[in-house]
Amino acid sequence: MLLLSITLAGCEFETSGNGDLDGFWQLMQLDSVATGTTRDMRHSGLCWAVQMRLLYVQDGSVPKRYYRFTLGGGRLKLRPANLDEQGREDQTVLWDYRVLQLNGSRMVLEDDTLRLTFRKY
Repeated sequence: MLLLSITLAGCEFETSGNGDLDGFWQLMQLDSVATGTTRDMRHSGLCWAVQMRLLYVQDGSVPKRYYRFTLGGGRLKLRPANLDEQGREDQTVLWDYRVLQLNGSRMVLEDDTLRLTFRKY
């Protein structure tokens, strides 16, 4: 018992603080905000994997893409994962989504043109 207590005391658990965002998300539906048209994306193979501070976009038709992100204030902002010449993170916001819904099974994001609906695996 003493050995177990010492072992656990030496461990440090790090949490991401991302809440329900962490995990593997499949794009289910893509809606045009302007026209109201809907596209079924279940068979597109487009998925997002989120862990710690990285978001990985998986799509069989394009090269692997990694992004850094911030989640807060009802917004999800994606930035490039690369570093600049001085080793600093690139702060350029590539996408800025309003988070309409985010829970343990569903995520709905929207910008000025598109609404993305995901399901969590």
